[in-house]
Amino acid sequence: RTILNAVKEEKWLLAEYESPSGKRMSVKCFPRGLEYSEKDDKFRLVTSGNRNVEYINVGRIRSCKITDGKKPEDTGNDNIRYKTVTLKVSERRNTLERCLLHFAHFEKTAEKTEEGYILNIKYRTEDETEMVMRVLSFGPLVEAVAPDSFRNLIIKRLKRQKSCGLF
Repeated sequence: RTILNAVKEEKWLLAEYESPSGKRMSVKCFPRGLEYSEKDDKFRLVTSGNRNVEYINVGRIRSCKITDGKKPEDTGNDNIRYKTVTLKVSERRNTLERCLLHFAHFEKTAEKTEEGYILNIKYRTEDETEMVMRVLSFGPLVEAVAPDSFRNLIIKRLKRQKSCGLF
């Protein structure tokens, strides 16, 4: 409730939380909103005003309180960076329909080609690992065609899996 009040009233927040390494941290930040990760089933606090912390897992927050301070200049989505991945989607086994449902909460465009469909999905750079896993979950029915950096992440992930001797 304190976080939601700070967001609604546009007030600064002093939050004490546990970092992923288990270290107790304290940060003064301006809360921009809350977002939900469907895959991880957790809420994140989206912040600005602190160059070191952009997202805080709400489940790790131990205490928080509203503090005084001037609202930072609004520069749009200054702390949220996006990338776009282009996927070639097969026409077999309702793959396009399944992809559209799977990536329903992402901004995307789809177009028909001779071989199937091209799907462009915009995602946050922080979610790149999650996006790689989501694309891989479709197996050979979906191929990442751009950017090369994303394709390389998929190749690296597949090589790592193969090195485990599971296939």
